[in-house]
Amino acid sequence: MASILDLGLLQFFKVIFPTLLVFVVIYAVLQKTKVVGAKKPIDAIVAIACAILTAISASAIDLITFIAPWFVLLFLGIVLFFFAFRVMGYDEGFISSVLKNNQYGTGFFWVTIAIGAMIIFAGVGSVFGDQLISLTGDIQDDGEFNNAENADINEYEQNIIKTIIHPKVVGAGIFLLICVLAVAMLTGSP
Repeated sequence: MASILDLGLLQFFKVIFPTLLVFVVIYAVLQKTKVVGAKKPIDAIVAIACAILTAISASAIDLITFIAPWFVLLFLGIVLFFFAFRVMGYDEGFISSVLKNNQYGTGFFWVTIAIGAMIIFAGVGSVFGDQLISLTGDIQDDGEFNNAENADINEYEQNIIKTIIHPKVVGAGIFLLICVLAVAMLTGSP
């Protein structure tokens, strides 16, 4: 039975939406930066070529389909963050001056870049992770070689979790956090 909320028909547009997104983003970047000149037809041709190449690659479509909603949530979070300051009574000039301040503005910028990088790495891992495990193979706990023929579906996720909670990785992360905090405190103004 079909219903109004059935979104199964949108699966037929799985290729069209990421292709349009690539076209719009590349066209906008080319128009803004004027890398290939200030002519709109050349920018459009380059953007169309990139969009067609994206439409041909199923992996690129899967990657864009994975990361696009997360970037929308990141953007929504940033907008709600600024909205919270507006609700508390701060005007746009104050928020702008805080973001232009070297201490808070660069911190906000780098946190946003770090979250964006994590989204991209998670997308690449989600799309290409199983392919990489099936290409390399690994050694099981009992010492027997595991290859693509006997790899199960959830093995990639299990390997990621085992890697993240491994004591050496946790220790390296804590050490890196201490180093970052030390550099921030040593280079900050008194």
